Amino acid sequence: GDDKNGPNAVAVGEANQTTDFEDRLRQRVESIVSSVVGPGHVRVQVTADIAYTHTSETSENYDPDSKVVRSTQTVNSANTDTNGAGGAAVSVGTALPGSAPATGSGDGTKSDATRTEETTNYEINKKITTSTVDGGTVKKLSVAVVVDGTTATGGKYTPRSAGEMKQISDLVKSAIGYDAKRGDLVQVDNMAFARMDTADGTPAPAPLLGLDGPDWMKIIEVAILSLAAIILGFFVVRPLISRMFSVPVVAGAAPALAGGGSVIAGALPAPSGATSAAGAPQIESTGHTLVIPAAQRSNIDLSQIEGQVRESSTKKIGEVVNSHPEEALAIIRTWLHEPA
Repeated sequence: GDDKNGPNAVAVGEANQTTDFEDRLRQRVESIVSSVVGPGHVRVQVTADIAYTHTSETSENYDPDSKVVRSTQTVNSANTDTNGAGGAAVSVGTALPGSAPATGSGDGTKSDATRTEETTNYEINKKITTSTVDGGTVKKLSVAVVVDGTTATGGKYTPRSAGEMKQISDLVKSAIGYDAKRGDLVQVDNMAFARMDTADGTPAPAPLLGLDGPDWMKIIEVAILSLAAIILGFFVVRPLISRMFSVPVVAGAAPALAGGGSVIAGALPAPSGATSAAGAPQIESTGHTLVIPAAQRSNIDLSQIEGQVRESSTKKIGEVVNSHPEEALAIIRTWLHEPA
């Protein structure tokens, strides 16, 4: 992996610290000068030459007042020395033949010696401190400041006076901590800033009814949804509901005439002697009566078909109402208020 303490990492860290220091000085100068010439009428550039040092220091401190007995050693020794009684003195007389031997005289001596030795070892508190200092020293500062002049109401530009420029220069030096011995440079100039083109352009069109484009898009979306709900109500929901509540008509039942015959029979009289079988439908043409045989007619269970239609319609209506409850409720309310 990358070494965070390597030379490259250290160089990047130093560059970032330098940039941060320059930004802080630039903001400080811009703040104080802008309060005099006005916001947007000053530009500042700061360059700092910083020498970074990395110092590591280790110290050991001993506290003699906090000594603690570590070990104690005691040595005891005793010595006794005893000497015997003294012998007779040797002379020429005692050496001659026949002379009596000399007898000894005097007492013996005895000496006692005792020695005690004690050794005590002490432990003294020791404190080891290691400190690392990563700092930098500013070797030189270079600051360039450009201030704008003043502009009258008519657009006439007026440069700033020498007294104003001197005051601004003094403010800049105070803000950065100017040091002539260090070789700091401060350059403050007065120049006309570029003016933006304020010529009248094409005015923006006024919004329709005070509404912008996004507002109109929302209105159009709501209108489309409402129109779709209305179409769905009139062409899907309403026919289904009408079909559910309609009274079924029995097929084949023709209204009777006053004479007891059907409308068809009254309108189309059959010739003499020609009758239909089992009430089969008949069509009369010129001189002929056509009778449809019963075998060609199909019997249809209308009650079963009607039940299936009602069940399908009920399911569809339920799905539509579940999908659009608010629109369905509004449509039903509209029908309830319609005149019968």
